[in-house]
Amino acid sequence: MRRKSIFMSLALSLTAMFTSCTSERSIDEQFPKDESDASGKIVLDLSADARFIEQTRAVNEDDYRNTANYTVQLWNNDDPTKFIVNCKYSELNDNMPGSFKPGKYTAKAFYGNDVNCSRNEFYVEGFNDNINVAAGNPTKVTLPCTPTAGKLSVTFSSDMATYYNNYEVVFSQAAALAGSSVTWSATDTEPFYVKLNAAGETLRYTINLTAKDDYAYTDDQGNKKTNGTVTKEFTLQRNRSYHLTIKPDYTATTEGGLSIIIDIDEDTNDPIDIPVQVPIDWL
Repeated sequence: MRRKSIFMSLALSLTAMFTSCTSERSIDEQFPKDESDASGKIVLDLSADARFIEQTRAVNEDDYRNTANYTVQLWNNDDPTKFIVNCKYSELNDNMPGSFKPGKYTAKAFYGNDVNCSRNEFYVEGFNDNINVAAGNPTKVTLPCTPTAGKLSVTFSSDMATYYNNYEVVFSQAAALAGSSVTWSATDTEPFYVKLNAAGETLRYTINLTAKDDYAYTDDQGNKKTNGTVTKEFTLQRNRSYHLTIKPDYTATTEGGLSIIIDIDEDTNDPIDIPVQVPIDWL
């Protein structure tokens, strides 16, 4: 089934000034326009969205909801090696300047480690390198933060073990895997978070199956075959999930009659049921 994944939405507001009274005032009230003022202000709104996140044993969604975990960096584009701000969100009150020299600035916010593939973590980042600060005017910047990874997971139905001795899914072709692959075994439960290019990538899954002798396929020469594969390519975007549910489909025949049904649960805006029955290509 294709359906929407659970949304995790967190929002935090980063402003150039933090006091008990400014939080209820408008931007114009906080920073009144003064044409004679030679400096400018930055008001930074940061939002973080990891729509594929859900509570698992390996990844705690509260870590990504907690705004205190995020690091905020800000620098002038004329001097990118010198951070004006480089601190945790919880420390921003003590580190955000009250004014900025007019010019171009870059803001970055992030949480997590920038790993290529993991079951324990992923990386979330927001970036804006075109912040224009003018004299006497507050500059409001919206900085959305999203994961740089896509999520891969598999569910094998409990009756797979009735018909197969071994079964697994191998995911490959992601650039971050550098020609390697990751394998989802029959007993795995935790998803993979795979780093992706900004435009998304075409990945491949290969289902490897070893049937029990009683359910082997008999070829035209009368030989029994127990090994089979199913391979398919698919596109995965950042902050999206791709989940396979795999179950056997058996009809007693003289040739074995064993196949699998694959349900594809892809994170989209339109819930569409797509059951796919795939006869095994026995080797």
